[in-house]
Amino acid sequence: MNYPSDNRIKVHPTVVGGCRTETTRTAFSSENASVRISLPPQNAALTAATRRVTDPRTPGCAARIIPMAVSIMLTLLAVAQDTPGSDLKTTGFKVSKEPADGEACVEHLHKIHDAIIAFKEARQRLPNWLSELSPEFLDAKLLVCPYVSRIADLRSWRYRNIREDVFQDPKESTSYAYEFCNKEIPLWPGVKTTWREFKLRLVRHMAPVGEDAVPIVRCFAHEPVLNLAHNGRIYPNPVGKDWEETYMPRFKHEDFHPESFFLDSPVRVDAGHFPRRAAQANARLLDLSQHYNAYLDEVWLPFPRDCDLKKLPNGLQEFGGVHFDVRGLIQLSASRLLAPYPSNVAGIKVGGACAKIHFLHATRPVPVRPPNILPGTKVASYVVRYANGTETEIPILYGDDVDNWWFDPSRPNHKLGRVVWEGENAASKVENRKLCLFLTTWKNPSQDQPVATLSLNSAMAETAPFVVAITTE
Repeated sequence: MNYPSDNRIKVHPTVVGGCRTETTRTAFSSENASVRISLPPQNAALTAATRRVTDPRTPGCAARIIPMAVSIMLTLLAVAQDTPGSDLKTTGFKVSKEPADGEACVEHLHKIHDAIIAFKEARQRLPNWLSELSPEFLDAKLLVCPYVSRIADLRSWRYRNIREDVFQDPKESTSYAYEFCNKEIPLWPGVKTTWREFKLRLVRHMAPVGEDAVPIVRCFAHEPVLNLAHNGRIYPNPVGKDWEETYMPRFKHEDFHPESFFLDSPVRVDAGHFPRRAAQANARLLDLSQHYNAYLDEVWLPFPRDCDLKKLPNGLQEFGGVHFDVRGLIQLSASRLLAPYPSNVAGIKVGGACAKIHFLHATRPVPVRPPNILPGTKVASYVVRYANGTETEIPILYGDDVDNWWFDPSRPNHKLGRVVWEGENAASKVENRKLCLFLTTWKNPSQDQPVATLSLNSAMAETAPFVVAITTE
C-alpha cells in the first residue's frame, strides 16, 4: 500500500531457506528506550545446513566451499559496482532483522530527536534537512544508521532505498528519511506546499494521537521500519504494514494524503500561460480558453507525482481523424480526486448547427488505487443547450466513453478503437505505464437546431473526466 510517507523503492522480498517464516516478538532495549519490534525467528535447518557445508570435517567440504566462495565474491563485486550510472543492478538493499542493529539505531534516533529540539529552540524553526543539525547540534556520524555504516556505502544506500524526489538530503549526509523536510509539493495550478507543512497539519488532524504517531524521522534499514515520532517516541511499523495502518479505520486513506489538507486553496491559473489560439483555427474547433483550469505542461493533480501532459502535441492537431485545438484542459471534480476543481463548467460557446460533437478526454486515477467504478457507471454528463432553450444530455459512461488514462501497455484495460493518443510522462515511465486519451463522438439528433452552448457536469463518482478539446462537425 503506497502512502505519501512511504519513501522506499520497491524491492524483491528475501525468502530465507526457501520459505517465509512465522514472526515472533522481540524487544529492543537501551538506557533511553524500549521498543518492541517483530522479527522472523532464526531458520534452524538453514543454519545447521550451512554449518555442515562449511565444516572442514565434513566429507567433500573443499569441493563445496570453493565454488561457494567464488559465487560470494562475484556477488559482492556486483553489489560494490552497483552505484548510480552503473549498468549492473541489484534487487535492493538487504534490511536488518537483528535486534542489536535496531538497538544501535534507536540510540541514534534519540540523539537526532534531541538535536532537532535544540535546533528548534535556537533557530525558532525546524531544520529544513537533517544535515542542518551538523556540526553545531549533532555529530555528523549520528546521521547514518549504524547498520548502513557497517555494511554499505552511504551513497548506494540512499539511491536504492530512499525516494530521491522527496526525502533525500541534498548534502547526501544521512541515511535517515526526514519527513518534515522543506521539499516542495505541487498540488494543483497555483498551489504548492511543503512536506513539513503537510506533516504539521497531519499532526493536528490526528489529535490527540498525532504527536505520538506521525513520524518526523524514519529508518528503512530495518525490518520492520523504525519510526521516530514528532514527540520523540520510537516505534516500529506494524508487521507487514506501514505506520498509517495502525490508525485505520479511525482515519481514512485520504487523511494521509497532502491534498486533503489544502482543499480550501482554490486552483489559480494565469490566462497568459496558455498558448495563443492559432489564427487559422475555425469556429468548429471550440475555443476553451476562458474555461481552462489546468496546463498541459504542469502537474494538475498531485497523484501520482510528476504526472502531466508535456508530451501531448499541442496547437492545431489531429487525433482519430478529427481536428482539435489543444492548448490546455478542463478538469472536473470527483468524490476521490482530492482537488478543488469545479463540478460544473457551463457556458462553453458553440454558436451553430452541427451533426456531431467530438470530445478528447480521459479520467485520472485516484489516490492509493484505481477508481472502484463499475463499467457503465456515469462519471459525467455533457449538456447541449440549443438556441431555442431546449437541452440534451450526453451521458459519459466509465469504460464505454472514457476510461483511466493510466494503463499497462502489456495489458491495456480499454477499447483500443477509442484511444486516439498514447504517450508517457515522468511518473508513467517510472512505473512502466503508458498514458492515453479517448475520443467520444456524439451524434446530434436535432441537427437543424443551432447549438448555443455546452456544459460539462461531474456525476461526482470516484473520478471524473478531464477534457482537452472539443470539436463540432
